[in-house]
Amino acid sequence: GIHRAYDYVLVAVGLGALAVAIGALVSTSIAILVDSARDILAGPDFWRNRIALVLTLGLLGGPVWAYQWSSVQRQATRMGPEELMALPRRAFIFVALAAAVLALLGSASFLIFVFLRDILNGELALSVLREARVALGIVAAGGIFLPYYWMVYRSDREAGPDTDAAPPI
Repeated sequence: GIHRAYDYVLVAVGLGALAVAIGALVSTSIAILVDSARDILAGPDFWRNRIALVLTLGLLGGPVWAYQWSSVQRQATRMGPEELMALPRRAFIFVALAAAVLALLGSASFLIFVFLRDILNGELALSVLREARVALGIVAAGGIFLPYYWMVYRSDREAGPDTDAAPPI
């Protein structure tokens, strides 16, 4: 049990680092595109730290997540339906799904607010992208991992033991 929980903690750490890297990459890309005119005034180094963050988190989090997740997936396939319903696996999947849904809801509500505020003020311009770039990064990261872990959850439920059967006496 402890070994399984440790594996899922490592998966969560890798997934968190990878999600932050994806969000920072989208946010930085938008900042570079929108603020390219300001780049001449501020100098070309305003995004250097962001690119270093993206590379560091992506190069560390991506392999950790990929290796550990493929390891726990192989273990789940090898051990059968009981492993698919094990507490550490289910807890990790539910936490990943809950975090993605909450992040998407918060970011989507902020995006709607900024968009409607600027439309009602008659000032819809690139400032919307500038203000919403972090929220767009969160939406991108959540949009990648939420469907994936939802499919994992559904396949675990289908392959797991039948929960409608009466418990043995």
